[in-house]
Amino acid sequence: MNHVLITGASTGIGYECLKDLVQFGYHVFGSVRRREDAEKIQNDFGPACTPLVFDITNNQQITAAVALVTTGVGHSGLSALINNAGIAVAGPLNTITLDELRYQFEVNLFGQLTVIQSFLPLLGAAKNSPFPPGRIINISSTSGGKTYPFMGPYSASKHALEALSTALRREMLLYGIKVIIIRPASTWTPIWQKVPELTAYQQNDFYPALKRMRDYMVNGSRGDMMPVSQVSRVIVKAVTGKNPKKLYVVSRARFRDWLMSHMIPDHILDKIISSKLGFKQIASTGQSKSVAK
Repeated sequence: MNHVLITGASTGIGYECLKDLVQFGYHVFGSVRRREDAEKIQNDFGPACTPLVFDITNNQQITAAVALVTTGVGHSGLSALINNAGIAVAGPLNTITLDELRYQFEVNLFGQLTVIQSFLPLLGAAKNSPFPPGRIINISSTSGGKTYPFMGPYSASKHALEALSTALRREMLLYGIKVIIIRPASTWTPIWQKVPELTAYQQNDFYPALKRMRDYMVNGSRGDMMPVSQVSRVIVKAVTGKNPKKLYVVSRARFRDWLMSHMIPDHILDKIISSKLGFKQIASTGQSKSVAK
């Protein structure tokens, strides 16, 4: 029996990937943060899935999960660890708090590495390990290679995750463990139905632009986003393929989501972004307000 661990398995990409890997015959350990989510995935997938309730920022919970997985895999070890759990902190950098920024990195970087370090022994990361070399698959984002206004904290965390993944990939050559980055473009998940209101930013100079972006995300962006199934198929390929790539860029509009930011000179791309967000109009109509910090 081949075993895989997926973090953030309650909804979205993680849930879809859990479903696909079960269909491929894998036993999947799926991490969730709430007991009710654990019950749901257990009911949905039965004995092919073992739910784990832990927050990737909680060392005590992770340690308990390692013990459960160690017992569950027996002499097989883990074939793959899929680091999917993550959050997005957004907002203009002139008012974002350092606590918000730290939390972004706590989840999207430090939490990822904590999970990796904790499960490395089950992936064969030791001399004379009883387990065959597994794979580590880190879910990044096209924001890991480009940065747009108001997404600075999230983009910074994904840039950092990719740098960490590259270093880890080269270090894990010692054990034959492959480290793979999945870089999806915008994907339609339930998170987009929970985009918060912007009341905290009503006195911010950027409020009109933030509102424009939020309205698009909530009401107009679904047609531009990929289904989670498209991302899951690539993750499954990274788990099961004989010679996986070190990086997969997953997009239904590769030019817009990736090539554009690399082919168009920065000064031109800056003008396009400014125009789309209405910066010139905001400045000229006197709607901007100074922010007291």
